[in-house]
Amino acid sequence: MKGCDRTDGGARAGTIAWLRDYGAKRLNSLLIDTRRCIPPYIVLDFGNAGLLGLQAPTEMGGLALSNLDAVAVLAQLAAIDLNLAAFTVVHNCLGVGPVMRAAREPTRSEILAELASGRKLGAFALTEPVAGSNPNGLQGTAVLGPDGRLKLNATKMWIGSAGWSSYINVFARYIGGPGGSQGTSAHIVPVGTPGLRIGPELLTMGMRGMVQNVVHFEDVALEERYQLGTQGEGMAVAKDAMMLTRLALGAAFLGAMKRCLQLMTRYTERRTGICAGRLVDNPVTRVRTCTILAQTIVLEQLVTFAASALDRQIDVPEELLIVAKAAGSEFLWQASDWALQALGGRGYLESNIITQIMRDARVGRIFEGPTETLLHHIGSRLMLSEGTLLDFLARQLDAADIAAKLVAARDAMKTRCVGLSESYPGRQARDYGNFVLGAIVSKGILHAAGRHAGRKETPSWSARWAARIFEEAVTKVDEDIDEWALPANDLLSRVNGLTTDIGDVEQSMPGEEWRLDPYLRVDANAIDNFVW
Repeated sequence: MKGCDRTDGGARAGTIAWLRDYGAKRLNSLLIDTRRCIPPYIVLDFGNAGLLGLQAPTEMGGLALSNLDAVAVLAQLAAIDLNLAAFTVVHNCLGVGPVMRAAREPTRSEILAELASGRKLGAFALTEPVAGSNPNGLQGTAVLGPDGRLKLNATKMWIGSAGWSSYINVFARYIGGPGGSQGTSAHIVPVGTPGLRIGPELLTMGMRGMVQNVVHFEDVALEERYQLGTQGEGMAVAKDAMMLTRLALGAAFLGAMKRCLQLMTRYTERRTGICAGRLVDNPVTRVRTCTILAQTIVLEQLVTFAASALDRQIDVPEELLIVAKAAGSEFLWQASDWALQALGGRGYLESNIITQIMRDARVGRIFEGPTETLLHHIGSRLMLSEGTLLDFLARQLDAADIAAKLVAARDAMKTRCVGLSESYPGRQARDYGNFVLGAIVSKGILHAAGRHAGRKETPSWSARWAARIFEEAVTKVDEDIDEWALPANDLLSRVNGLTTDIGDVEQSMPGEEWRLDPYLRVDANAIDNFVW
């Protein structure tokens, strides 16, 4: 995929300086987290500063940043508040992005000016209750009727910022006539359109400041002027948005990792009396801190390389963008856990920041594709002899040797999967093989990016770390694929048997009542139908 080639170093530096000053004087992340709401003044200030239109034209209120500058800004914002960074990513990449790149004029200019300036917010409705990590399982439909009108019926779930948004980019199966689905329909639906109903807010473990909603579309009439991309090819619009989102999230995870390192080393340098020295001198602390630092450096090298390549109009294989998100989310989760552990009891205090970073980080391994699903995907692409990534590694990253090792790992994994076909019937052996291969691909990409940045002739310390984890991953091809694991039915039987030990645990005591009293409702019939 390709990106834009706009760049303005002054805008990048000015925005980062503004964020540092604003974060110190105008933000209280603990209050945002506790109150489960981003204060309106922050959204307004972000809009006025151009943060809600990072890559939108300046004449529309945006900053027109290059990809390289945008990821730097997002990393800085995430170091200040990961929740605000996620909110900004969702609005820019999933709200603004499809409108800017796939809407038609004059709708594009009208809506883009509102979104980029922050006067209105945007959301992205793809996920459904039974179609999360597999968008091909969409059940929502956009049906073309005999009258030529397109009607949307769908229920979407976990839609970030939906309750605050004025426009929702929605995706559904396109039924244009007899014969079933003809691809995917993509449309902008203004909030307030008849049939669009915002459902309840879903209270989450982290990212508490940003709302997540269920959204219902019931016989919503879709207007042609709000169409995104070519009818039936809406999944291309969705994929483009999600891929750039994954790069943006990789940058956000990077900034949060740097904050974890900052807090961790600040404490371990000052804490003495541990084995008659500073905590930072403790071998376990030192190894963990060095590991996080190496992960941070290599992730930054991958993110900046991918962003720069996109700015130069180079087709970047989707695997690199997926790895930025998948590896970044896993690295950040480990960094937050180790930082909290290093701080001991202080790490467990809400006032000491790490707890919120950890809660906010946890969803990174789930949204925009769970790590397991993403690794399976990139593994399956290589298993099917995907040549684009291999050619890119050889030509753009001078990593033909790494590409060759990936080919060897693929061939070995194919042999292993065939040998396990009796123990793992159907697709089971192949699916697990794809996952293991995807993990190898991920580490190979990190190794290639790290070595490229550190120069092949004199590999840096972090590049040597990346090389080691890649070589360790390659050796897993020859290991047994969890042959000790029980068959699913045996596993379920054994776990269900634990009911004898602990009982069927489920709480039934009522919670708080938040419904309006039936005697105060508009509908008088509610009095007879209300159940206390």
